[in-house]
Amino acid sequence: MAGGVKAIVFDYGAVFTYEWRTRQFLAEHDRALGRRPGTLFQYFFSGEAWELVSTGKITEDEYFRRLQAGWEGPWPAGLEELRHGGAPLEGINRRVVRLAVALRRRHRVGLLSNATISLRSLLSELGLLDLFDFVVISAEVGLRKPDPEIFRLTAIVAEVDIGECLLVDDKERNTRAAEAAGMQAIRFRSAVQLQRELLARGLLDEPVF
Repeated sequence: MAGGVKAIVFDYGAVFTYEWRTRQFLAEHDRALGRRPGTLFQYFFSGEAWELVSTGKITEDEYFRRLQAGWEGPWPAGLEELRHGGAPLEGINRRVVRLAVALRRRHRVGLLSNATISLRSLLSELGLLDLFDFVVISAEVGLRKPDPEIFRLTAIVAEVDIGECLLVDDKERNTRAAEAAGMQAIRFRSAVQLQRELLARGLLDEPVF
């Protein structure tokens, strides 16, 4: 039961976007290079360079240079699109947008994303920035999920108590960390599953799709 929820805090990648498109794009390059599937995805989105760019400690250009310098063998052509992360490739899950719009009638709705500095401008270009009452981006604040401090900061930005926040995130490590910090949480698997759980918690009045 979701008692006293005043703010719904969404993750961005793989919640509002179709992350599988980035995985598929990189898997095609893995196959062309004779690499194990998932090699390039892990190389781009884990490790020191990704942690540094997604906490604003290095620029996106420096991030890309480090990836190129650390790669064994010739750098694969066609990966320039990922300089700013995978979100530009992934498209928008419009069902999740509809849920956020419906939730905003009764709650504050925000975004909490581990992302590079360009995410805010991407949200603006996509017409999504005004969907949120508050936006917390790791590269802007110098903290990343699952650091408990970023959940505490998000509650402050949302202007609610941390126990009045509900995180929606696709990664279990983040939902567990949020709960340990005092937030409520739902692990996202699909828009249909999310809507079902929001209805069960009394956070939606009726289905929106």
